[in-house]
Amino acid sequence: MRISNRVFAVMTGVVLGFGVQAAQAQATIKSITADRTQVMLVDGKATIRFTVDGDAPESSNCGMIIDYSGIDTPDNRKINSNDGLLPKVVERVFTRAGAYDVKVRGGRVGGTLACSGRAMVQIIVAGPPTSAAVPAPDAMSASACYRGWRFSQTRADRNSGAFTCKPRKSDMQAPERRIECPSGLAYFETGATYGCTLIVAGPPTSAAVPAPAAMSASACYRGWRFSQTRADRKSGAFTCKPRKSDMRAPERRIECPSGLFYFEKGATYGCTQ
Repeated sequence: MRISNRVFAVMTGVVLGFGVQAAQAQATIKSITADRTQVMLVDGKATIRFTVDGDAPESSNCGMIIDYSGIDTPDNRKINSNDGLLPKVVERVFTRAGAYDVKVRGGRVGGTLACSGRAMVQIIVAGPPTSAAVPAPDAMSASACYRGWRFSQTRADRNSGAFTCKPRKSDMQAPERRIECPSGLAYFETGATYGCTLIVAGPPTSAAVPAPAAMSASACYRGWRFSQTRADRKSGAFTCKPRKSDMRAPERRIECPSGLFYFEKGATYGCTQ
């Protein structure tokens, strides 16, 4: 079959045009951060500002997609010289309480190619406090920590009642006796640091990985170290501690046995009372 010169020229132009677009250096997504990782709904809403960063040459023309755990509709953005290169700031208004794994990845937006790379940050949106979840005043002051630990609270912690006890010396170990956390909060422990954090509770999903009935090292993902205190062994609670300092919490939660709640603090996670 013979192809006319005109048709051949059109086909050649399309192929060359695609090749030029594909040959352009595209943006690479490396990180996503939030101005607040714990917020509380006020009048039914809470606003968080996310910043997506990475490498974006001037010739970039690609798309990125930010997904909010499939709970809220995703945000789509173009990365180019007209719509803005990286870092890209996206403001999001949340109206539902819950733990969100906010993930950004490359994707086709308005006919662009997909940017490369991906990243994730976890945030917690808490509902308004109820009378049953209001912590006792003692739990919100320095007296909540044992002697030798420094009491610490972020702005979001003050709203929820959560707090952290940080060791004053580098060679200290976590106390043998746990503190009692107020209703609505769960005990956590990371090295010598401990405290009370918001309970991340909710119905298990198909993506949840059930923890073994017998609490053992297999309850943690590979790369995390299984840990139990003497009190943990009685209740079945346990902690999975990262073996490397640059690790992040796993994308898929474990499912805690009945009577225990999932908690997460940085890259440390586990099941607690």
